[in-house]
Amino acid sequence: MGATHSTNDNKSPTISESHKSARNVFEYIAEIINKEVKKNAEKHDKSLQGDYKRAQFHQPLLRAAEYVWTPPSNPCYFNFKFDTNAPNDRSKDRHPCHMRDRNRFSYEGEAECRISRITGNKGGCGACAPYRRIQLCDYNLEHINDSNINSTDDLLGNLLVMAKSEGDSIVKSHENTGY
Repeated sequence: MGATHSTNDNKSPTISESHKSARNVFEYIAEIINKEVKKNAEKHDKSLQGDYKRAQFHQPLLRAAEYVWTPPSNPCYFNFKFDTNAPNDRSKDRHPCHMRDRNRFSYEGEAECRISRITGNKGGCGACAPYRRIQLCDYNLEHINDSNINSTDDLLGNLLVMAKSEGDSIVKSHENTGY
């Protein structure tokens, strides 16, 4: 009776702690801090959200013309020639892969399509992981600073331009491969 277990199974010992034990005091403090942090995070939740439709791009040609470019209503139509903050005057120099190695994918090994390795693959069909990407095309992100990013909307717009370019380059690198 008392502190012994009713079976012979290995169980953790029964511990009787006071509410003033070091562990309980630390847990109490952690709970207070956790509640306070959550409350403060909720106050700033909206300030971290962006709307790409309100993004403003400040590339040189638009600045010279004192024109604020309105982004397309669908982010799939973003065009790095206009929708960027990269400072280059020539549009080809505003490409997200500018000054990057054009051979961005490693073809060592194979694309991964095995059922056991890709979650969601069933019956020999489904998703495949492409060849490994060596580097990202993020040239436009290198030019994000407080003079051309004025809001979370602007930041989101620039991230979407880079993401679209990345997606396009993956599709082009793997077209007609069957994956």
